[in-house]
Amino acid sequence: MRQIKRVTVLTALAACVGGAGAQWSTDPMNPLVIGGGPNEQVQAKVRPTADGGCWIAWFDNAAGGYDVRVQRLDRAGVAQLAAGGVLVADRGFSSTVDYDLEVDAAGFAYVTFNDDRSGDDQITVHRIAPDGTLLWGVGVQVSMGNGFHANPMVAPLASGGVTVGWTTEGTFSLLRLDESGAPSWPTPVTIVDAGRSLTLSDLHAEGDGVIALWVRSQTTSFLSAKGLRMQSFDGSGAALWAGEAVVYPSTAQGVTPVKSIQNGYFPTFLPDGAGGAVVAWYDNGTTRNAWMQHVNADGSLRFPGDGLAGSTSGTQLRLSAAGAFDASTGDYFLGFVVSNSTQTQWGYRAQRFDSTGTAQWGGAGVQLLGLSGVQTSFDRALASDGGVEFFTFEDCCGSTGPLYGWSLDAAGSQRWSPAPLLANSRNSVKARLAVAPGAAGNALLAWTDGSDVVAQAVNPDGTIGPPVCQADLSGASDPNDPAYGVPDGTLDAADFFYFLDQFVLGNLGAADMTGSSDPNDPSYGVPDGVLDGSDFFYFLDVFVQGCD
Repeated sequence: MRQIKRVTVLTALAACVGGAGAQWSTDPMNPLVIGGGPNEQVQAKVRPTADGGCWIAWFDNAAGGYDVRVQRLDRAGVAQLAAGGVLVADRGFSSTVDYDLEVDAAGFAYVTFNDDRSGDDQITVHRIAPDGTLLWGVGVQVSMGNGFHANPMVAPLASGGVTVGWTTEGTFSLLRLDESGAPSWPTPVTIVDAGRSLTLSDLHAEGDGVIALWVRSQTTSFLSAKGLRMQSFDGSGAALWAGEAVVYPSTAQGVTPVKSIQNGYFPTFLPDGAGGAVVAWYDNGTTRNAWMQHVNADGSLRFPGDGLAGSTSGTQLRLSAAGAFDASTGDYFLGFVVSNSTQTQWGYRAQRFDSTGTAQWGGAGVQLLGLSGVQTSFDRALASDGGVEFFTFEDCCGSTGPLYGWSLDAAGSQRWSPAPLLANSRNSVKARLAVAPGAAGNALLAWTDGSDVVAQAVNPDGTIGPPVCQADLSGASDPNDPAYGVPDGTLDAADFFYFLDQFVLGNLGAADMTGSSDPNDPSYGVPDGVLDGSDFFYFLDVFVQGCD
């Protein structure tokens, strides 16, 4: 009788199991090529989608002019748009500046960039449907005038539409657009600081408004000392905080100790999910340290002084800052390149701070790479399962080297073995690493390798390639078979009936998968220590989703 029931259930479910071939590469020598062809493809950006896939944007110089292109991948890394992606803008530039790519909750992509198609240098923003349709035609031009426009950013809003930000000649502006691309404000909101030069550094949505981070120079000179400031703006563009948050103050000429960030350096921040933001940066003043600060929802600073110092060791210089924040634990993570005083040897270290700002990994942090003649570049960090993941190129600046990754638990111990992980083992010229957290729990990486834009997915267990399939539980349905309870990479009858067996046995380790059967519930996919109907229906969801 049990066998008849098995056949009946499997007949009903078999057609639902996906069979698409995976495209994320499992070969560390050969990542997935996103944009290739003659000349160079540069400045990749990657943003996740809620279904486990992602959007990737880049500048394509195959035909000259550094055109803007985008591609969308599904959970398995399979391209969903035409080979080579969708051409967003056929530009004529001979060089590049930064731009932005973001994705809203419905999977629509927004990309904003410098645009010379009108014969003048302006800022354009596009809204792109999941099928690649350019919904705003040739795009919406948000800037005006003949000044130099740069550093455009875009922030999709939960209520619909976006806020776009950009820098013009020492000031920066914000403008809200609705979903049709029409301005929601009569004119842009422009931030001016008399006698100073301001450059927009990062922008993220907060409720119906945005939080902006900018670099503030001591004078109007690009070479003057620079600090960091932040403000929260509501849906009408009005400032919410009584005063700007002084994240990092700079010092005037001749004042010691010198406080300043590097020329041409534009730090980013992470929204904390509660109206505030976490910022990581490094300075090139007297301390030469890596820092973190948490700006609260009212604009006050959580930590005194200049914030949390990555290292208290006075014998090394810190030359980068890769920050991550775990809102569930309140932990802060900071990775940084270190060097000797003459900058002839380099290494890599990391620090964890608890919710009170107390360093947990010693005064100098834990060592990930010892000092050597090899320099790292473009380091990135992601909070992950109570710990953190770091990624960086072994070499920089036209040299060749692999792409390394580490996963550390809360104690600073390695979770991937061997460590570091060779996320890409090819000794090639690499540039502009971009990293984003995938909805499948993996890390999504994109960069320029040689002259191509490539991408790779790294799973939480340190494997590379398609995400681990949660419904792949067993290679056999017979408890006496050695393959019983051993995943085999295939979804079939064995997985379904193994789950039923473990559910009946009350095996929390195998069958406790969720606290809710509602995909919109925060406890969906989070084990709760109880076996009930939610676990059964969650398993059916992931079984039907299939192992792509």
